[in-house]
Amino acid sequence: MSPITTYLPAVLMVISQSVLLHAHESVSNTNPWIQKFSSQPQNNCVPHKEYATCTVQPDPAAPYKVTGTVDFSQMDFCGHYGDLLIKVTLKGFPTSDPVKEHGMHVHQYGDLSNGCTSTGGHYNPFNMTHGAPFDEKRHVGDFGNIPVQAGQVKQYRREWMADIYGRYSILGRAIVIHAGTDDLGKGGNPSSKVNGNAGARLACCVIGRGEEWYAADQQ
Repeated sequence: MSPITTYLPAVLMVISQSVLLHAHESVSNTNPWIQKFSSQPQNNCVPHKEYATCTVQPDPAAPYKVTGTVDFSQMDFCGHYGDLLIKVTLKGFPTSDPVKEHGMHVHQYGDLSNGCTSTGGHYNPFNMTHGAPFDEKRHVGDFGNIPVQAGQVKQYRREWMADIYGRYSILGRAIVIHAGTDDLGKGGNPSSKVNGNAGARLACCVIGRGEEWYAADQQ
């Protein structure tokens, strides 16, 4: 038996293992969920917190004028991200409004050139159907509803899917406040799985970098 015939199976096995390893690494490098939860800590990395903010303005066609801010903060543990913390502070809802919970979502485009209409649909980079904030199948931008009391909103919440870091950051995108209540994808009609039947767009803003806001709340 020639040396080539003897070593050929071993050479082919090494090549096939190398191909499989390369394929696995390629999937790991392109899958956003693997990227998010398995990134390696950097040398000399110091965990830090980032802040973002969105100054809400009413849509020109809105029947009443909702204003305020939506603030964000998130820890970066050297590539492993903590929950996104959100503070919603709004006013301008009429006390006679029968809707007590209004839909709030991250929309695709930070474009207010045509009011809130030009922000596009919900931010949905993984092509999912619309759902509730606690659902595994949902848009990244599905923030559900905000409760209104005496014409105002003051809410603190945690968000597990959206980030202000990384490839799928919500920075530069828009927050939209809707006239109706989001049915969380359970309305039983096609539009429920697209936008939650949350109705017209009352107010919106573009998410940008912000300043620390916990300290200000403690004063």
